[in-house]
Amino acid sequence: MGAKGWFAKAGRFFREVWAEIKKVAWPTRRELTVYTGVTLLSVVLVGILVWVIDIASSGAFKWLISAFTK
Repeated sequence: MGAKGWFAKAGRFFREVWAEIKKVAWPTRRELTVYTGVTLLSVVLVGILVWVIDIASSGAFKWLISAFTK
């Protein structure tokens, strides 16, 4: 395939990509703000949950180790 064929295929590809992008239902600024807030809140809550589980399991393992090593 020559350069001309490659450029033709690349041009067709980008035209198709642009046609698909125009079909996308983009969120409004308000929706984007709400979605971002929900995502950040979810990340913080899951982070806190993982931290609490980490602290609890760490304490439990330390207690088990100290209970069985005496």
